[in-house]
Amino acid sequence: MAATTPQPLWRYRAEVASRTLAALAGAYALSSAVAAAGTLLLLRAGLVRADAVAWSTLLALLLLPAVMMGCFACRRQRDAWLGSLGAAVPLAAIVWLLR
Repeated sequence: MAATTPQPLWRYRAEVASRTLAALAGAYALSSAVAAAGTLLLLRAGLVRADAVAWSTLLALLLLPAVMMGCFACRRQRDAWLGSLGAAVPLAAIVWLLR
């Protein structure tokens, strides 16, 4: 079995910084898109505005730490970015269509 060379310290730090940025930006984008889309969908379903906002915000706040942890559980940085921001784009499109 061939020995692997350790990666340089700057590369490791850049990878951690990229995952941290993906976790912060992606989780925020996804949770805000879930809150907005959920509110609009629940309003269309006939819920009162305050209840629709409360339920969709609770769902978004449950999703926030899960997305953040998922960014660090991914094997590659690309998967962390696509997983967090890739799910927010269709929800943002739903928000745009329902307005």
